[in-house]
Amino acid sequence: DPAAASDYSRTMVTDEASLTNVSFASTTTFTFLEEIGRGGMGIVYLAERDSEGVQDQVVLKILKSRSESDTQALKREANIATGLRHENIVKTYGMESIPFSVLPRDFTGDVETLSYERIRHKARMMRRSRFVGRMGQARKLAIPKKAPKDTRRLYVMVMDYVDGTDLSALNRSHVKQKLLIPCPISAFIISRICRALEYAHGNIVHR
Repeated sequence: DPAAASDYSRTMVTDEASLTNVSFASTTTFTFLEEIGRGGMGIVYLAERDSEGVQDQVVLKILKSRSESDTQALKREANIATGLRHENIVKTYGMESIPFSVLPRDFTGDVETLSYERIRHKARMMRRSRFVGRMGQARKLAIPKKAPKDTRRLYVMVMDYVDGTDLSALNRSHVKQKLLIPCPISAFIISRICRALEYAHGNIVHR
């Protein structure tokens, strides 16, 4: 029936166009499971992602420094990384942020001391406080009764979790046994790294 076919066609066009420009908030939740790595720039956690009952494991990378410039750098890194799709590059899904108010106190205190500049400042203040202690009695700080609302947020990069070993662990294992990594395995690893670099350099520019 031509009329029925026409009605069906109009219905399909309407349905396909009905969600254009519609935004919605995600109901995905993340649960930290364990710390799996720590480097010069950040801490990496294994986490469980739950999307309406569909669960999988991802990696959450937390930046050590909380400065605005470092946060913006992490966002730029995430923007670039999310556009890379290659079998030899770990997939980056994007960014999430966590209100400080929901984080454990011991963790937020630890985050505050993760910055190298803050660590050095704390060391200097400890030396100064010892000197002041010898010179006179320290004064108590006046704490306001009502603290201002904490608007701070912890930014994390969400990445795919690859269950396996890494090159560093593989090398340590062979060194411990006084062995060299076999040439075929080394060649395979290097070739995959080269493939990933060739792809990445076709999409991004190092500064």
